[in-house]
Amino acid sequence: MEASLPIDEALRLETLNRYRILDTPDEKDFDDIVRLAAAICETPVSLVSLVDRDRQWFKGRYGFAANQTPRKVSFCAHSILTPDEPLVVPDAALDPRFADNDLVTGEPGVRFYAGCPLVTPDNYALGTLCVIDRRPRSLSPSQLEALRILSRQVMTQMELRLRMSELQHASMLLIDRHTTERNQQQALVKERTSELNHVNSELRRSEERLRTLAEATFEGIFITRGGKIVDCNSAAAAMLGWGQEELRGQSIFDFLPETERELARAGGWEGRGTILQAHLRPRNAEERIAEVRSRHLATDRELRVIAMRDVTEQRRTEQALAASESRRREELERVVAERTAQLREANENLQNFTHTAAHDMRSLLRGIISFSEIAREEYGPKIDANGNMLLQRVSSSANQMALLLADLLEYSKMSQAELRLEKTELNLIVKQVVALLDDELKLRDAVVHVVEPMPAVKGHPATAVVLVSNLVSNAVKFVARDKQPRIRISTAERGEFVRLTVEDNGIGISPEDLTKLFSIFQRIHSKYEYPGTGLGLAIVRKGIERMGGHVGVDSEPGKGSRFWLEFQKFVPA
Repeated sequence: MEASLPIDEALRLETLNRYRILDTPDEKDFDDIVRLAAAICETPVSLVSLVDRDRQWFKGRYGFAANQTPRKVSFCAHSILTPDEPLVVPDAALDPRFADNDLVTGEPGVRFYAGCPLVTPDNYALGTLCVIDRRPRSLSPSQLEALRILSRQVMTQMELRLRMSELQHASMLLIDRHTTERNQQQALVKERTSELNHVNSELRRSEERLRTLAEATFEGIFITRGGKIVDCNSAAAAMLGWGQEELRGQSIFDFLPETERELARAGGWEGRGTILQAHLRPRNAEERIAEVRSRHLATDRELRVIAMRDVTEQRRTEQALAASESRRREELERVVAERTAQLREANENLQNFTHTAAHDMRSLLRGIISFSEIAREEYGPKIDANGNMLLQRVSSSANQMALLLADLLEYSKMSQAELRLEKTELNLIVKQVVALLDDELKLRDAVVHVVEPMPAVKGHPATAVVLVSNLVSNAVKFVARDKQPRIRISTAERGEFVRLTVEDNGIGISPEDLTKLFSIFQRIHSKYEYPGTGLGLAIVRKGIERMGGHVGVDSEPGKGSRFWLEFQKFVPA
């Protein structure tokens, strides 16, 4: 669904163009921010996105190759509609605004999006700082707050960039204006001299006008011949800490550090319109920083006019801002580290509590099961059929609860356990699974056909056994009672992955049930038809994703199912 336009779209676009940032080269400050956002939010993609008339253009990119995409598929075009709030899309495939979006259905396969609007001081949302993932997920409150902070830093960078651009532009206009006026005066002097060669007084008046103009400017202006100062204004003399008369005859290059002298002598200050930076060493004062423009006089190529503007305080302000930004960034990293440690401690406490509670619940369940069995054996003949049925239900419910508890612990383990991925031989994994399920396979007289050889993959062997066992056990369970289960296990290479497929001749799955099959506590059959807890396939999905892989299924009712796991290929070091 394409986003509607903001009610102030024309003014918003005018404001965006005023920043003169679209289609500019990459800048490290913006690239650092998107890298930091991706690291904090633990996403593979982060962008500084500016929403133009028909496109969204990326000033900063991390994990994304293109520098722009059409506006009609832009998530950020939705986000700028609410400048005061971030837009968080946990699963784009389930959001009616984005489910049919080309960026979701095709490459790069966006599933998760979070974007904080970039809002100007006059409250126009120009774009967002956003993070993107290819899997459904969410952000913690601290991650979302960090994203908000970084979005404000992006806007601060844009404001600084705009102010610097305006200052530089104004400075260039001022220098050009003064140079133009001087050239006009020189042209006037030349014209009057040729016409009234005998009128020296007119020349003196013209020179006085030029001197007044030079003295009126805040910039230091030098006129040199062969590097020697011929003349200068009072601003230039004050910049170097000398009198105007004292400076005449001195070399302008003597006031530069040795590292800059040779460049200046070799013509490094040449170039019409070029602004360079120089470090000046005044008499009895600290070093100053100046922006320098230099050009020869058109009427006398041996004379050079050098205009200098003192930018020392400006540079100090820039350094102070950079230091402040660095301190803010360090503080943010410290806060993130503290929050991460707190979350890790909370997870460990929760895991310890879970195991303790599970142990106590198992003891209770074993007691319920044992006492219900004793009651049925000793008092069954003494109570009626309804009483026996109730005892049977107590025993069955306790057993079902025990299975559910075991699956919940397995799911928790898949979610939190540290998995060290290593070379995993699928041949050995499948053999272990067939051996573990031997009783179950024999009970149903199931036939298992394993297509060998099978390649090695990058995985966690114990986890792989659990996942494949779940799929093979389901392949036996979901076959009609009057049919012999036939299971085929095979592998195939698919790009950077190896796909292991478990194919059965079972009852199949309807299309409407396929979408919810791998969600937690999802059952498509009653527990009386096919026993289970509804957690098995959720465990499979969590386990394979923890190993960097994928899970899927192809199925039709009455024609069996083909469940598959995609493992990363093993690449020897």
